[in-house]
Amino acid sequence: MMGQKATYVPLKTRNNNIVSYMLVSGIVVIAMIIFGILMLLQQRGVINIAPDTFYQFLTIHGTGMIGAAALATAAIMWYFLSHYVKLSQTILKLNLILFLIGVVMVVIGIFSFEYAGAWTFLYPLPAISANAWGKVGALLYLFGMLLLGIGFLLFYIDTGRAIIKTYGSLGKGLGWEVISGKKSEANAPSSTVIASTMVMIINELL
Repeated sequence: MMGQKATYVPLKTRNNNIVSYMLVSGIVVIAMIIFGILMLLQQRGVINIAPDTFYQFLTIHGTGMIGAAALATAAIMWYFLSHYVKLSQTILKLNLILFLIGVVMVVIGIFSFEYAGAWTFLYPLPAISANAWGKVGALLYLFGMLLLGIGFLLFYIDTGRAIIKTYGSLGKGLGWEVISGKKSEANAPSSTVIASTMVMIINELL
C-alpha cells in the first residue's frame, strides 16, 4: 500500500533531530513571551519603556513568534513524514543551523543597531527610517530573515523531492489518483503524506 510505513531514519537519530528543533523553538517562544509581557506592562503603565525600545521589543516579538512556530511545525511534519518517505537529515540539520545564524543576525540588528521596523520591513522602510535606525541594522535584520527563508526553502524542496521520488508526483502525493477513480482508497497515500504535500506546495508558493 502507498500509505504503508517504512523505517527510513533510525528512531534515535530522528528523535534527537526533532528534540533539537523543539528545544530551540521552546526557548525562542519563552523569550518572546517575556518581551510580550514587558510590552503589556508598558501599555498598562506599570513600567516605563522608551518608544524606540518598545518597537524593538515589538519587532523581535513578532519575528520570533512566527519563526518559532514555523520551526516547530516543520519539525513535527518532518517527524511523521519521515515514516513514509526518505528525507534528508543533512537538509534538516542545515535548516536548523541557518535558523540559528539568522536569529543571531536579527537579534544583533535589533538590539545592537536599533532596528525596529516590526513586520513592515519591505522597501523603503528599512532604508528610509527617518534616522530611527541605520542601514547596518536593517541589513542584518533582512539578511537574517533571508537565511531563515533559505533554510525553510531547502527544507520544503527536500520534502517535495522525497514525496515525488516515492509517489511519482505531487498530484499522486495529494491522492488525486484516488479522487479521479484510477486507484482505490486502499492504495491512497497516508493522511500524513497528503497533508505534508499540501503544506509543501503552499510554503513553496509563498
